Amino acid sequence: MDVQEQLLANNDQYQIKVKLDMPSELGGLTHGRIIYLNGRKSKAELNQNLAEEIGHEKFTVGNIVHEDSNSDTQQENKARVWGMQQLVSLNALVDAWQAGACSPQEVAEELEVTPEYLLDAIEMWRTKKGLTFWHGDYYFDLTNGIQIQRYDE
Repeated sequence: MDVQEQLLANNDQYQIKVKLDMPSELGGLTHGRIIYLNGRKSKAELNQNLAEEIGHEKFTVGNIVHEDSNSDTQQENKARVWGMQQLVSLNALVDAWQAGACSPQEVAEELEVTPEYLLDAIEMWRTKKGLTFWHGDYYFDLTNGIQIQRYDE
């Protein structure tokens, strides 16, 4: 199951339509239960945009396309963080590490996101959890990139 199928499996009320005639600066847009994605974006960008659009449906009130207020910016950030937590979850990082991905580029490829998005997600995890922390049996050190070690009890 690819990333988009996994996102939709947990949010099956939505349909995706990929459009080639969307403005280049717009990655996605939701109208009702249809999520329109910009077909001129890469597969990784489509995954990121889909996750964020679902996040908007969960947390956004009203039209925030122009981010005219502090509230709009906060809602935009909440949707983006939710998307990152779906695509670059701590479990997904462990899975990528177990698959042998070591560099940020390899991890991004494994998770089907862009390297820039991965780095933004790592920064989000640093803010939420700190530079070093435990997740189950795994010790994360995000001081300089992504370092994961497993410790069995």
